[in-house]
Parts: sequence; C-alpha cells; structure tokens
Amino acid sequence: MSIQQAQVPDFTINSSAPITPTGSSVTISGVLYEPGTTTPEPNTVVQLWGRNAYQDRFAVLADSTTGQDGSYSFPQAALSTNTVYYVATMPLAHVKRRHTARLFQGVQDVLTMQPSSNTATVGQTVTFAGTVLPDKAGQLIYLQKLGKNDEFHTVEVRFVRNDSTYQFTWTFGAPGVFKFRARMPSDGANVGARSQPPVTVTVTAPPANTLPPAS
Repeated sequence: MSIQQAQVPDFTINSSAPITPTGSSVTISGVLYEPGTTTPEPNTVVQLWGRNAYQDRFAVLADSTTGQDGSYSFPQAALSTNTVYYVATMPLAHVKRRHTARLFQGVQDVLTMQPSSNTATVGQTVTFAGTVLPDKAGQLIYLQKLGKNDEFHTVEVRFVRNDSTYQFTWTFGAPGVFKFRARMPSDGANVGARSQPPVTVTVTAPPANTLPPAS
C-alpha cells in the first residue's frame, strides 16, 4: 500500500512499509541535505522521535549519524500500534535545529478466520471463528459475505471476546458457493483489517430422501 505524505525537500523521511501488520518491523530512512540544496550533509548526528497512539508527547527513540551521501536509517521492530515519527538534527550552539515532516506509520490488525466446515447442506449451520491481534477484547467485529455485485457486505456483528477471539454462526438457506471474511474497523490505535483469503463454503441441496413428502 502506498501513502502520499508531506516532505521537507532538504530533509526527507520515509518508511519501508507505510502500512504493516502487527508484529512486523520497518525501517525509517531518509536523506539530510545542506539547507535549501540537494547537496548531501554527511557526518551529522540525527535523532528519531516517535509518539504512538497511546502517547501525548514525542520521545527520542534512537540516534544515528548521516552517511557520506547524507542518508540515515532507523530499524523499528515488533510494531504494535500506529506511530508518528520525525527525525531531527541534534541541537547545537549557533546551529539551527532542523527536522523532517511527520511520518505516519500505520500498524494493521491481523485477523484469522476458519470455518467449522467448507461444505454444508441447505439448513445447516457453519461456525466461523478466529483471532485478532493485537488484543481487541470488547470491540466490534463484522462478518461479511460476498454479494452478487462482487462486493462484501456486513451480515453479522459481534464483540471480540476477552481472549481476543471471536465467533459467528451462519445458517444457509439456499445452495451455492459463498465467500465470507471477518472485518475489523480502524480504532485509532491500529489500521483496520480483513481476514485473508476469504473463506469459501459450498452449499448443496439436502438429499431427496430427507425432504418431507409432497402434500
């Protein structure tokens, strides 16, 4: 996924993955140039500042020094929540402190979903169960079914359990091939997500000998 974010032309900042799943690692990197030019500024100490979704203030996360080409990089591991970063030069006497634009790093929920069966007959019930990371206990989660317009539509809503699991049940009223997925909306702390790939359930008509006799 590509996200267009603001830049300071002579002090850039980028993420190796602007939206990444919970638990992943990214690298925050960029280039420092001489003020108002495209000439790299090497051997300059820079600091990574960050503030996650639960914090009110930015804090220094790491220090580094720009290379001969003015570049810098800061690996960030095991991300669990959306974070805003910026990089700044060290404050020195008679040297104006410089900083990049702020960079939004999205951290996406991770959903799993498994059906109790991939096949059913009309009238049978299938259970869809899964987990959500990070912990989303008490939050709403949606079961979505693929419609005839090739778009997914919400058909059930539940709360995530205290152990960050969830469960839906669905009773089939007609034969066919049906696709389902779980959907977790964004909550400010994380970017919303959907379970992938969609779950497919093939539904057939019940055997003729199980049908009630014609009146």
